Amino acid sequence: LHGNVRAEEIAVGTDNNIFGSLRARGDVEVGSETRIHGDVTTRGGSVTLSDGAEVLGDVSCSDLEIHEGATVDGSIRARGEMRLVRDQQRDTE
Repeated sequence: LHGNVRAEEIAVGTDNNIFGSLRARGDVEVGSETRIHGDVTTRGGSVTLSDGAEVLGDVSCSDLEIHEGATVDGSIRARGEMRLVRDQQRDTE
């Protein structure tokens, strides 16, 4: 997908490539193995970056949940809670 996405809430599935930013009033979910070439911003919602998700830009939100295998190549601003989620399977290997 080429272009910016604006919506009330955004849920991007797995294994996508978006050349543009995501901006929502509510929650934003980025699925695993998805790459966002732009910023991910929400005014009042939370952002969830699944395992393997990659953001090549800034992340700004109220609350952030970022899985251990996700990466952000930019700044992260969370006005509320920030949570790092570890994969239980990786812990046992």
